[in-house]
Amino acid sequence: MSNSFHLAIPAGDLEKAEAFYTKILECKTGNREKDKWVDVDFWGNELTLHQTSMKLPRERHDVDMGDVPVPHFGVHLKKLKLTLSLTKSNL
Repeated sequence: MSNSFHLAIPAGDLEKAEAFYTKILECKTGNREKDKWVDVDFWGNELTLHQTSMKLPRERHDVDMGDVPVPHFGVHLKKLKLTLSLTKSNL
């Protein structure tokens, strides 16, 4: 991973989370500890998904894009590329 930014997040079901990041967003994985965590190359940044059973708070804020959960993070993608990834993934 080329950038120095790192974020570790609770992912719930690690297998499902990894499938989303690899099959839908087409991210590559890196280091891992089986059934505990996996590193994802999130556009050059290290995103570590941790297996958890914890529920996050459901706070939401109304912003220019609508009602969004807080906290959140993301990356801006082209709509067509994301639509094609969703179509071929069968998730």
